Amino acid sequence: MKPVYKSLDLLKTGGFGEIYRAIQIKEGLKRLVILKTIKKKLIKTKKVQDQFEDELRVTFPLSHPNIGQIIDYYEDEDQVFFVMEYIQGKTVRELQKKSDKIKKYMNIPQVLYLILESCKGLSYAHNYIDSFKKLKNPIIHRDISPQNIMVTYNGRVKVIDFGVAKAKTNINITSQGEYKGKPAYMPPEYIHGKYYDHRFDQFSLGVIFWELLTNKKLFTGKNYIEVLKKIDACEVPLPRFFNSEIDHELQEIVLKMLHSNYRKRYSHLGEVEKELEKKLYSLSPSFTPGVFQEFVENVFKSEILWEKAKIKSLLNEE
Repeated sequence: MKPVYKSLDLLKTGGFGEIYRAIQIKEGLKRLVILKTIKKKLIKTKKVQDQFEDELRVTFPLSHPNIGQIIDYYEDEDQVFFVMEYIQGKTVRELQKKSDKIKKYMNIPQVLYLILESCKGLSYAHNYIDSFKKLKNPIIHRDISPQNIMVTYNGRVKVIDFGVAKAKTNINITSQGEYKGKPAYMPPEYIHGKYYDHRFDQFSLGVIFWELLTNKKLFTGKNYIEVLKKIDACEVPLPRFFNSEIDHELQEIVLKMLHSNYRKRYSHLGEVEKELEKKLYSLSPSFTPGVFQEFVENVFKSEILWEKAKIKSLLNEE
């Protein structure tokens, strides 16, 4: 029996489509999901079709606790959409904004945990093996930014939105001079159109790491060009200058992830995982995801109450 989807409310409207909160109903069972759609007038555009198919092809097979899952795919004469797991939480960007507003920031172990869990999801994608073809098909996200990492209200971390990911199965090819992703998190090799690999994502995650430790923006500018120039120069201030609690060992991990020469970064994120895990438990031997959950719940206390009430109201109307 095919599942039935009932939209509850519109969450976001973008250039390509809309995102809804919805209910999936199958054989009497129900669960909350996210529907990601493409606007009907754009479905006929080959470029958009290719991008949509790329995201499906790349993300649908992925199954990891630190990656937002695509559950289903649906298409008929009227609509095309992904069915995605419903993640109750906020993006890291939303966490940064709320932390700035209420002046409550993550401590170093909490930052280490967030980056460590992000590493796990990305490392899985970088080493992805097609279970049917038994072939390695590494996937580079290419758009790691605070907007594309989520923290759940129960203290988990999930990488989302592989919409511009690069894999061997991609149809859509980036044209020369066309950038995909958010400029402030791009590595120097990409903006020059040079060879890049999975260490692209390592650099992007390193920028987020630096920003969470310092509560500052790393590559800033009045416009797109200024930001690209800053990345090109790749002058990274020592994070200890902004946060004296960062020791030399931790600083070196961050700076290595942010090295301008990708060959001098960690060879893969598995190495970063080991370094971060060792550092996390040396600083906080009793650390658990529950510690991070407590922080997230404290920061988003009002949002959690509002969301629970909203969902209850929508389900009562359904």
